[in-house]
Amino acid sequence: MHPAGEDGETYSQSDAYGFYFETREVTIEEEETSEANFILEEMPSGEIEGTVVNERDVNRLKMLRSG
Repeated sequence: MHPAGEDGETYSQSDAYGFYFETREVTIEEEETSEANFILEEMPSGEIEGTVVNERDVNRLKMLRSG
């Protein structure tokens, strides 16, 4: 929940890993419960194949290939 802006409106933001966030204006009345429902859109995903090496591994691979 974000505090009221200069225009007096209050906003709620919902997010989850792998989904685009969504922000909505929410009306909050004193002594009342407010509800906002969100349906988040999933971000595209994919797979990566390969080998992850660090600097030491790269140097070791260079030595193995040259020797």
